Amino acid sequence: MLPKDRRIPAPLLLPALKKSRLFLAEHLTLRVHHLSPAEQNQPAKIAIITPLKINKLAVQRHLSKRKISAYLENSLNLIKPGQLLIFQVKKDITKLEAPVLSQEIKDLLNSI
Repeated sequence: MLPKDRRIPAPLLLPALKKSRLFLAEHLTLRVHHLSPAEQNQPAKIAIITPLKINKLAVQRHLSKRKISAYLENSLNLIKPGQLLIFQVKKDITKLEAPVLSQEIKDLLNSI
């Protein structure tokens, strides 16, 4: 699980979704919102969204969030500060193999 200080608070999520750049992959979408120059030194914050349309069961939605956050925990120091990163799941990733998912996340982070 991501540390609490690295998660996007709920009031910032909707404005960040509206004013963000979009990066696409096969199973995930990454939205990146850059913070103002005064907040550039803050560490990057992350949100993971799994829609109900993708996974009907809450257990499966939480599993997909845990899979993404497990990879991101190891690469938090590689993410540049002053950004809000929002990962959205496009397809079911509960049965996706870990190397495929980690490569997709890595490609998205490199495309920023």
